Order: sequence, then structure tokens, then C-alpha cells
Amino acid sequence: MYEAKQRGIKVYIANGRISPHSYKGYKKFSFIFKRVLCLYEKIFMQTKADCQRIIDIGAPLEKVEFMGNLKFDITRNLSGEEQQALRDRFHVHYPVLIAASTHEGEDEIALETFKKLKEKHGEIKMLIAPRHPQRFDAVFELIKKYGLSAGRVSQNANFDEFDVILGDTMGELAKFFSFCSVAYIGGSFFGPGGHNPLEANIWNKPVVSGPNVANFKDIYKILTDKGAAVVAQDKEEFFKTLDLWFSDLGELEKASEFAGEVFDENRGAVQFLITRLA
Repeated sequence: MYEAKQRGIKVYIANGRISPHSYKGYKKFSFIFKRVLCLYEKIFMQTKADCQRIIDIGAPLEKVEFMGNLKFDITRNLSGEEQQALRDRFHVHYPVLIAASTHEGEDEIALETFKKLKEKHGEIKMLIAPRHPQRFDAVFELIKKYGLSAGRVSQNANFDEFDVILGDTMGELAKFFSFCSVAYIGGSFFGPGGHNPLEANIWNKPVVSGPNVANFKDIYKILTDKGAAVVAQDKEEFFKTLDLWFSDLGELEKASEFAGEVFDENRGAVQFLITRLA
């Protein structure tokens, strides 16, 4: 940073964040960091809390600005006609649960929960998409072990024929969220700390995850505060959340509306950044 400053090179922090845990460590050495942070041209942080933390660490007040989170500046990747074509392709006239990016151990939780929901609510369907392609065949066999009829996306399966469809193609999952009722985001019961819930929320779909969402902790805080997501602490809470949404369409509609409002309130970070840099 010092060498860049000496050469007249402007350096910015964009989409910055400091977790409460990291903040404690940085704060202890603020006498060092304040000498570094003053060298930045501007410091743009994801949340107002992040702004306060970096100021406490030593960033000059006049250099720090709140910009929002770049992750909210995603857009839908299908037109209305393409969405309808996708619904026609899968014969979507049922409530659909998507279990997205599941890791080993999570497929059982998702299938066990779906089976209980199906026994209670009748004609609901499920699409399950394992995170890793090498697990496709094993998960397909697992579906059948639960006594559920199973089809594959790659073989043009539809929900009139099957209880559960295996998402065994690459690059299509983001589109499938457009026709689901609710999405479970994997990597959160077993896995690396969750995956991006916003790929479902962009379609105004509420999401539920397991307890480990460390990779997207700040995003989930925004979503759960708004009512657009639930972080279930165990299998029982996971079932109860989905059971409520499939039992009460009013509750499901509210959660869906909240998902849309989250984007309205948080998008704009890209334009903010372009404007400031220009």
C-alpha cells in the first residue's frame, strides 16, 4: 500500500466486510492497521456495521462509505416465455421442493423430510440436485430406496410421472428455481458452510438451510431478518418450516414477497461502485 501511494496509484476496497470474529483480532492491532488503512483512496463496505468496524480498526471516517453487497446485483436469466416453457417441460402443476447443491449425508435428510411432507400434503414433488456430478448415480439409487419414483432431468423426466426428479445436468439449476415453491440450499447440514441462497431468492422463492451457513452468514442475516429464509438448527426444525409453508399458502406467499423485497432494498451496489470509480 505504501509503494502504491508513493507511485500515485489509487487503491480501493470494494465490497469489503469484516466479521465480528475477525474484528476482535484486527482491533488488537489497530495501531498497525490505521497506518495502512489511511493509504486507501476510498473504502466501500457491504454493511453499515462493516463500516463501523473498519473505522474502529483505524480507517479514516471520511474514506469509508456503505455500498451494499454485490451479490444482490444478480438478475433473472429467463424471460417469461422461457419460464413457461420450463414449466411445460417438467409438467409443473404441483408444489415443488428443490433440494439444491446437496452434499453427502444431506440427500438422506432431504428425502426423509420430503417423504414425510408427501404423506401429509399429498401431491407435492421434489427436484434434488447433488453438488458433485460423481454422486448422481448414487443419489438416484437412494431416491428409489426411499420408495419414491425417480426420474432424471437428462432423460426428460416430468412430475406427472415421478415423485422426485434428479437434477443430473450441469448449468441448469439456477433456472429450476423459477418453478419451485421452496428451496433447500445444501452444504449447510453437511458440507463447506452453505451455498448461495440468492439464486433462489431472485425468483421470489423462500429458502431454508441447515445450521452451517458460514460462507453466506451476512446474506442469511439479511434474509432471516426479513423473513425470506429460515436457518434450521436440526432435522425437526427443517421439517416444521417446510410443513408450515406447504400447509399455509398465506405464510408461503408472505415469505415469497419478503424474498422479492430483499432484492429491492439491497441491489444497486454495482452502480454505486461504477459511479464512485468514474
